[in-house]
Amino acid sequence: MHPRGVGDFFSNLSIGSEHLSQTELVSRILGTLVTLGVLWMLRKLVLRVARARLGEEPTKLYHWRKGTAYTAYGLAFLMVGVIWLESFASLATIVGLVSAGLAVALKDLLMNLAGWVFILWRKPFVPGQRIALGDFRGDVVDQGAFTFSLMEIGQWVNADERTGRLLHVPNGLVFTEVLANYNQGWFDLIWNELSVTVTFESDWRSAKAIMVEIAERRGTVHSDQAQAAIRDHASQYLVFDTRVAPRVYSSVLDSGVGLTLRYLCNPFERRRTAEVIWEDVLDAFHERADIDFAYPTTRFYDNVREGKDEARAAP
Repeated sequence: MHPRGVGDFFSNLSIGSEHLSQTELVSRILGTLVTLGVLWMLRKLVLRVARARLGEEPTKLYHWRKGTAYTAYGLAFLMVGVIWLESFASLATIVGLVSAGLAVALKDLLMNLAGWVFILWRKPFVPGQRIALGDFRGDVVDQGAFTFSLMEIGQWVNADERTGRLLHVPNGLVFTEVLANYNQGWFDLIWNELSVTVTFESDWRSAKAIMVEIAERRGTVHSDQAQAAIRDHASQYLVFDTRVAPRVYSSVLDSGVGLTLRYLCNPFERRRTAEVIWEDVLDAFHERADIDFAYPTTRFYDNVREGKDEARAAP
């Protein structure tokens, strides 16, 4: 563009109903830069004070960083709007016209922005919690205006362990997908089950008693915590079954008698608690000569010689 044309452009520039001279234009640009710089410095100062008072508490520092960022963005929008527009009426008019066009062209982005507002307002999850949303599962590590970030769990890794991948999930999915929160509900615990099979010839009642003892020894603390949480949330949720103590269920399988241990655990410690319980079960069963693990085998049964006397076939 020719230099004279550039000068003519700035000399004819108008905002709203105002006609801006080059001096006014430069003044408003400097005012905008100063405003943004002051807000940036104030945010840094607030964060420094918060870090000095809170110490190394990542959760609280994260909320302070996000809160100050949102506040700074909002103030910047309002203050810069006042600098460039003659009145809030002009600002409202321009925002209305722009919003009408964006509503059609940027539907998905607006949906994500609405999802962000919903997440901040209703708090279906917060950073630090473990969730499953549609096909995505992981620990929430960050929240933004358009996406939130998950440290992925599952996939090719067993027992809800982390895969190491970071997922950026659109906020709008909270309106279209089912959300499961591992840390909200009656209590911030989940049920886990461990199944073991013993042979039909084993003393399955003794095996069950051993597993009950292990479950009570390992799971009583979480059960007491869950029972207290249920009492606190009795007015918020309709709870039909409030039994939270560890239990062992019996069943008959093809290879033997199945024993299923059901207990409460922290969502982030499912694998560790299962390891501890399995080691106790292995040690206890090893000391018993009348308990054997069952596994798929091929057995030839002679109905003439084996089984109960009344149930044998005639020779």
